[in-house]
Order: sequence, then C-alpha cells, then structure tokens
Amino acid sequence: MKAARNGFTLLEVTVAGALLVLTLFLGMSVFRQVKTQEQEGNDRIDAKIDTWTAENLMNLDLRNLDPSFNNLDLKDDQGKGFFDYYDDVPASHISDPKRTLTLKIGGTRKEFFFIQGGTSEGQILIYDPVKAYQVGNPPTDFNLSAPLSFESLNRDSAVSSKQPDFWVDGAYLMLDTPVKIRPIGVDMSVDLLIPARSPAFLGQVQGQDFKRASGLPFNFTHPTRQTPITNVDDFLRGIPSMAGGQNFVRVRRANIIRYYLEPQTDRATGQALLARLYRQVLTANPRTDQQPFLVADGVDSVQFERDSVTNKVIKYLITKVE
Repeated sequence: MKAARNGFTLLEVTVAGALLVLTLFLGMSVFRQVKTQEQEGNDRIDAKIDTWTAENLMNLDLRNLDPSFNNLDLKDDQGKGFFDYYDDVPASHISDPKRTLTLKIGGTRKEFFFIQGGTSEGQILIYDPVKAYQVGNPPTDFNLSAPLSFESLNRDSAVSSKQPDFWVDGAYLMLDTPVKIRPIGVDMSVDLLIPARSPAFLGQVQGQDFKRASGLPFNFTHPTRQTPITNVDDFLRGIPSMAGGQNFVRVRRANIIRYYLEPQTDRATGQALLARLYRQVLTANPRTDQQPFLVADGVDSVQFERDSVTNKVIKYLITKVE
C-alpha cells in the first residue's frame, strides 16, 4: 500500500521555485534582447531616413552650379581649387584631375559654399555696359573716345525695368561675360593649365547702389591683368572684347548656399566627436527668413567629390556615426 500525500515536499517547492525564477530570467533576457535589437533596428532606419533626406536635399541643391566653376576660390583636401573647370584641355594633360573636399569636425574644413544661378530665358539678363554710364560730348579728335561717368548699374532702370525680381534690396547679382580668357605672360605666352574664365563680379543690391559682396570665397581677380576688381565700375571697364563686336554682360540672380558642421556632444562619452549638418541659404529671397536649419545630426563627415576637372558632376556622401 502507498501512503497518501497531501502536499509537496520542501525540496520539490524549492526546485519548482528555482525553475520558475530561471524561466522568468530567461524570458526577461530574451525580451530585453528583442527590444534592444528592435531599438537598434529603428535607430538604423531613422539614420537611413535622415541621411536619405539630407542627400536628397543636396541633390536638389547641386544643380545650376555653373556660376560656381572658376569663380569660387574654394580649396579641396589637397589645397587645389575644388571648382576648377577645364572645357578646352584634355583630361590626359592634367596630372591630378580629381577633387575631393571633406567636411569633418577636427578637420581642416567645416563649411562648403556654392552659387546657383539660372541660365535659361527669364533667369538671365543681357546687359549693355554703356547703360551704366553718362556719356560725355564726343571729342573733336576721332582717335579719342568720349568721356564716361559711371552712375549706377540700374541707371534709368536698366535692370529693374527688364527684370524686377533682380533689383531687390539685399539681393545678390552676379555679372560675367561669355568670353573666357587666361593670364598672358611677359613673353606673350598663355599657360593652358590655368583654367580659362571670364572676369566676374558678385555684388549686393543696396538701394540704387550695387556693392561688392564680402565674406565669401569669390574670385574677384581679373583673369588677364591679375589685379583685383574692386567695384562694378572697374569690372565694366575691364571686360574683354568679343572678336571686335559690341561687349555685353550677363546679369543673373545668385543664390548662395552654405552647408556647414557644428560640434554635437556624444551623450555616452561627453565628447564632441559627432556633428550636426546645417544648411543656410544666404540669398534665396532677402525678404524671407534665412536662418540656418538642421539637415542631419550624428554626422561623422560630409564628402564632396569630382572625378575630373573636365566635367561639372559633383558627387556627395554623408557618413553617420554608428
């Protein structure tokens, strides 16, 4: 006969309790692991979306950059002109045609400028430089020209009557010509390894005045004379001739866009190893708020790259910190 049992022994209760605790511990561990993996997955997705949004914005910005090439004096990682452009020299004649510019906290460069400008009808004004001057009486000697007295780029509303959106107080305008020239040596030689460019002038509308832009890496040096272009009068008097024909100037609205990094403190380490990437439009519309806005955070570096100075394609890559 077996004796009747009315309960569990202490050993059985202890073993059952230990198994229950172990099961709960394993369950909590698995739950924490799943939640951690889920959070890491969400973080990676958020980072991908953040990077995709920033790169998509850059893709829209890096269009119509023709005014930037050979006019912005921005150095790449090797100290060479990032916006150097050759349209009349084979790539095989250039020893180092690649350009790479990296933005990184702790690096040598933390900001990147470029100029957008329209080239289609309605976005560009063909301007007669004589319109900016008061022409004096012609001299009796036919070998001498009539005196010119500079008044304003918008004299007699020469700009505002044709393009009202151009002559807005605070707006930036860029002036150049279709003629591209190079420096001429004392022996009348021309160095083809120096990019050919037009004299150019970047200025800001201030009432009826048109002042030279300041604080921007714009090349105000005359390509042949190698002297600074100090004002719009100096620019207009120094534009090159066009095969003996009448000179004219292209005037276009210039949108200056700046991408830059600011340090971001890592909450885990307390060190500023990360960066926030900001975008600022310096002159999209002077009547609107132009405060910089955050494009991406947790950034390790931003890289802009051109495979060759013989084409204008710019590639870009935003690298986030894991």
